[in-house]
Amino acid sequence: MASSTELKALEVIIDSVERGEPISSYAELASAVGLSGRSRVSSLIASLETEGLIEVRRTAKGRIKTPSIRPAGMRRSRSVPVLGRISAGRPILASGDDVTEFLSLPADRARGAEVYVLEVKGESMIGDGILDGDHVVVATDPRPAPGAIAVVLIGEEATVKHIYYEGASIRLKSSNPHFPDQVYDENDFPVVQGRVIGVLRWLAN
Repeated sequence: MASSTELKALEVIIDSVERGEPISSYAELASAVGLSGRSRVSSLIASLETEGLIEVRRTAKGRIKTPSIRPAGMRRSRSVPVLGRISAGRPILASGDDVTEFLSLPADRARGAEVYVLEVKGESMIGDGILDGDHVVVATDPRPAPGAIAVVLIGEEATVKHIYYEGASIRLKSSNPHFPDQVYDENDFPVVQGRVIGVLRWLAN
């Protein structure tokens, strides 16, 4: 049976992983559970691993990579920035530098070199189940596949639409029939920011 110190350490590890801020050092864990000395923390981690409560990864020399410490069986997470807002109807200014918070998402789902989250405002994508106030998870991609749901910058404003390539033009199509297609040629070509890979929704309490 795990000791009270082990349970406290496990609680700290779970909390850090859920926040997307893994344990960075032995000293951090020692401070959190009230231990002193690297050897005591090392023994604590070894005990938790032996009991099957945590998983770790090691260097080629067998040293534990501290940020890899996580509860056994827990899906690996990724800390993803939440940026401004985008429009699914009437575009709203969205700045890539406007990070409002970070979300911890499953790493096997939030895949891509750069992934971020944007809030949707409008009803032009309701046919795809993307509602006003939802958050879309976006993977940076300068050329999503035809028909993919893309985040596109038109001037300094961002919108989310299905994207189609027609020669030297791009057609942006809503999934709500009340919103007409938008077509842009090479003279006013929009900047494609990425493709939508997920939708997040929080229900009111």
